Amino acid sequence: MDTSKLYLPDFPQQHKVKDVDVVTLYHERRFEELDAVVVCKDKDGHVTATFEQNNWDCLPFSRRKCYNNLNFEEFNSFPTLQRELKLLSFGWLFNKSPKQKKAIKFSSVRTRLDNMKVGYRFLQENNHNSLECLSSSMVWVEFERFLQKGSYAQGTIESIFVAINTAINDESWHKLNLGITPIKSNIEATRISFHEAQQTLVIPERLCDSIYGKAMKLVNHAHTHRQLILDTENTLQKNYIEGVRNLEKKIKQGKHYSFMNEDGSIDTDKFFSTAQECQPLKVKNIIVPLAMKVPHTKLETGHDFRRYLTQLINACYIICGGFSGMRDSEIDKLTPKSYYKDSFEGRDFHMLQSHTFKLGNQRETWVTAPSSKIAIELMSTLTEEWRKEVVYPDKKYKDSIWVYRANRSKPPTLITGWNKRLQRFCKQFNFIVTEEDFVECFESNPRSLNRVKKDVTVGSPWHITTHQFTTPPKR
Repeated sequence: MDTSKLYLPDFPQQHKVKDVDVVTLYHERRFEELDAVVVCKDKDGHVTATFEQNNWDCLPFSRRKCYNNLNFEEFNSFPTLQRELKLLSFGWLFNKSPKQKKAIKFSSVRTRLDNMKVGYRFLQENNHNSLECLSSSMVWVEFERFLQKGSYAQGTIESIFVAINTAINDESWHKLNLGITPIKSNIEATRISFHEAQQTLVIPERLCDSIYGKAMKLVNHAHTHRQLILDTENTLQKNYIEGVRNLEKKIKQGKHYSFMNEDGSIDTDKFFSTAQECQPLKVKNIIVPLAMKVPHTKLETGHDFRRYLTQLINACYIICGGFSGMRDSEIDKLTPKSYYKDSFEGRDFHMLQSHTFKLGNQRETWVTAPSSKIAIELMSTLTEEWRKEVVYPDKKYKDSIWVYRANRSKPPTLITGWNKRLQRFCKQFNFIVTEEDFVECFESNPRSLNRVKKDVTVGSPWHITTHQFTTPPKR
């Protein structure tokens, strides 16, 4: 049982999961014992996942800001398929491969499961009860049609086949008797796929200028008032906490509210809504000093302030990513100390330092634009208090500036879902695709025509993604 890629060196030995013969339990149909098998524990010995659960919480293995689970819930209606898929996943997670291959990281296990799920969706839709059914030539032909109908890219189909091959190679361990002939993944994916691999889209020049220009304008203006913005956020949070305290006092005094149910339980949504009514200061009055500094931005309510704060965070992210070419996983690790200036042969260079995982976990530097300094300083101030409260999933995220309090009643967390956030930014500021943009997009992306057709629509906001930052704009 190889857990070398799952635990950090300082993880308590006594809390590491124990090896259990799940294959015997599976084939002898001792499902109660199988369901009780512990899949994951945290460093305090608390069980976070058992075989029975249909969504395995593996944060102690992953230690990432998101994607920390192995989810089998979509197969709840087909327990036989679900149990088989769990068995395969257990083998991947703990490197049960009889060929003694090198253990893979949790993220690779999760990706492999996602690819294998495509095959199991096909089995589920066609009422097949095992991966073994793919050994039938007739069923395999149906599976190929399923993949073609799903418009999967060539690379995705190849990854699906690689996952199936892994199950085939592990057969002497899981003893499922699949009977499937190993697949020539690349050759078969090329034959089946209607879609060649698509490259990341290059942003049309006009839209690129507009998006980056707006981000810089927002950040430059807010940078001057960054302490006032932080003070406003802190005051709003303290005001909310006082509102909760005032409401709790009234409850203790015997007052009854609509959020109090007859069984003694509380409707939390209504509770926190009522707490806002008990705040000592009016939200609008707290925001007024800042609103006077940014007259061209609507700042009248708490919602307005939250939207403005989100726009500033997104703008900083665009600047740091767009002017450096960093990947999402690299931008994630930026801290208040990430920016520095270096000199070479009489020239000054603006630099960002972060973790990179392209060639293993290591520190790396990127050349960037002067505006990144302003963005880092702004984010460092805005998140000053949040970074004291947030629980970082791993030391590599320590002091990351990309944190946010999405709800007054909850602690701040690391920001996820950047693509949706950036696309909302484009929608809010009306970065709309024109006919000219569409034509330029076709000409600039000759190897991504299917992606252009899918993601670029005249009259709609530009479909921005973090991958588009890996080709930095001209500075």
